[in-house]
Amino acid sequence: MVTLKDIAKACNVSVATVSIVLSNRPHRFSSSTVSRVIETAKTMNYVPNTFAQSLVTKRTRIIGLLVPDVNNVFFLDFITEVEKVAKKRGYTVVLVNSENDALEELNNYKTFIARRFDATIILRASRNYVEGTQELTKFANKYKMPTLCMCRNVRGSSVLNVYNDEILGSYLASKHLIETGHNKIGFIGGPLNVSFGQLRMDGFLKALKEAQYNDDQYIVVEGDFSYQSGTEKARLLLEQGCDAIYAANDMMAIGAYQAVIEAGKTIGEDVSIIGYDDIRFGSMLIPSLTTIHQPMRAMAEEGVTALIDFVEGTRVEPFEKQYEPSLVTRKSVKTRT
Repeated sequence: MVTLKDIAKACNVSVATVSIVLSNRPHRFSSSTVSRVIETAKTMNYVPNTFAQSLVTKRTRIIGLLVPDVNNVFFLDFITEVEKVAKKRGYTVVLVNSENDALEELNNYKTFIARRFDATIILRASRNYVEGTQELTKFANKYKMPTLCMCRNVRGSSVLNVYNDEILGSYLASKHLIETGHNKIGFIGGPLNVSFGQLRMDGFLKALKEAQYNDDQYIVVEGDFSYQSGTEKARLLLEQGCDAIYAANDMMAIGAYQAVIEAGKTIGEDVSIIGYDDIRFGSMLIPSLTTIHQPMRAMAEEGVTALIDFVEGTRVEPFEKQYEPSLVTRKSVKTRT
C-alpha cells in the first residue's frame, strides 16, 4: 500500500507537506509543489487511510441516511441531492432502509452513533411513529449527534429540521378538485398518528369547510402510503360513488389508478385523481398525474449544507425551514360541467 512517506520520497518533500496538501489544509506551498504532490499521489494510486485520519481529526466524514422505503421513488431526488452535496464537501453517505418502522429507524440511528458517524439524515418512517419519535428525541439530545430530520417534531440542540407546509399542500389539492366541479370527493389519507398524515387530513378538511361541502359530499379512508393501500381504499371510494379521489401521496394515487381501471372507468373522464409528492414517474403515467410538488432537491441541498456546516463548526444554531409545496396540474383531473 502506498503511504504518505512514499509520496514524499518521490516528490523530495516532507511527509508533513504531503499530508497538508492532500488533506486540503491551509498552506503556503508553491503551486508547483502542490501540483507535483497531487499528480504523484494519482500516479501512485494513493488511497487515503480514512481510519487513521479519523483518529487525528475525530471525524469519520461519514453521514448515515435513513430512508423508510428504498422502493418508494419519492425519495430518489432527495437521496440523489444528499449524495451530491455530501460528495462535494468530502463526505461519504451510507444509505440504510428502515423498513418504514420508526423503531428500526431508531436502532439504525443507535448504530450510527456507535460507529461514530459524523451526522445522520432521517426521512421519517410511519409505523410505530409516536414511540419512535419519543425515543429518537431522547437519543438525539443525549448523544448530540448532528441530525437532519425531514419532519417538525424531533427537537434538540443538535437537530436540524426541514419540512413542507403539509396543510397548504393538501389544501391546494382539495381546492383544485372543488374548483373543477367534483361533487363527491374521496380522500385516502396516511396514518393519522403520523404528523404529516394528520396535517394532510387537516388541509383536506379546511378546503371542504371553506367550500361548505356537506358530510355526504366527501368520504375519508385511512391508507398507509403504499401502492396496495391506494388500490384497496380506492375500490371502497368508487363503490360509494366518488367522482374524484385525492390520495395523500403519489404511490397511493397510482394504486388508485389500478382500482379505477379495474372498475372499467376512465381516469379523468369518469373519476379524477390527484396525488401528493410529484414523483418523477407521475408525468409519465397515462393520463399524467395531477399532484402536489414538494421541493425535495432544495430541501436536501439547503438541509445537508447546513448539517455539514454544523458538523464542521461554521454553524452554531440548528437549521429549521418550512418549504412551500405547489400544485402541478396534468391530465388526471378534468373539469366537471
